[in-house]
Amino acid sequence: MLKSFRNHRTFKDDVSGRAADDPRFAYLKLCKEEHIIPKMSFIIGKEESSTLDFQNKGLTSRTVRAVADAISKYKLKVEHVNCSENSLKDADCKLIIDSLQNQYKSLLSLSFRRNKIGGAGVMAIINAYDKIKGLESLDLSENIISDDVARQLLEKIEKVGTKLKVLSLSRNFIGKTVNSQAMATAFATYMASPNSKYD
Repeated sequence: MLKSFRNHRTFKDDVSGRAADDPRFAYLKLCKEEHIIPKMSFIIGKEESSTLDFQNKGLTSRTVRAVADAISKYKLKVEHVNCSENSLKDADCKLIIDSLQNQYKSLLSLSFRRNKIGGAGVMAIINAYDKIKGLESLDLSENIISDDVARQLLEKIEKVGTKLKVLSLSRNFIGKTVNSQAMATAFATYMASPNSKYD
């Protein structure tokens, strides 16, 4: 998945300072330190890509640190990030969002569908949202997001005035708490935007 360096001879032979700039070296280094078996699909790719696809790759809290460090060194422009179906928690989500800081301006889609992300994870997205103004699709469905957190996200989206066209919050804990009315008000405001699409 981390495909920005395709020169296999450089990867095998170069042990100079350039190794620090190669996301594959960063991933392998942390895997060694954390006693994690590296996944070859994270190292070898068929082509360079603007998509980081980690869907259903078995990411855990142990491996996310290595992956996030590698992402922070990724040299190509990243437009799409898919971290769906990994049982990621709030701290994992924050690590990945923080690792994308150099890519905020180019991000078009971000998916954390079917994980275990709640308040702190969504707050990491909210805190970065001012810098991710080009985002067109955000999928946070099938997590553990509450009414209050969803309301804060919707208010942030409305305040920043981004290009977001698709927002998926289905199958969360929305509409089940005393904060449901406030969330419904924020949702109505969001839906008034001509470009909005909600799932």
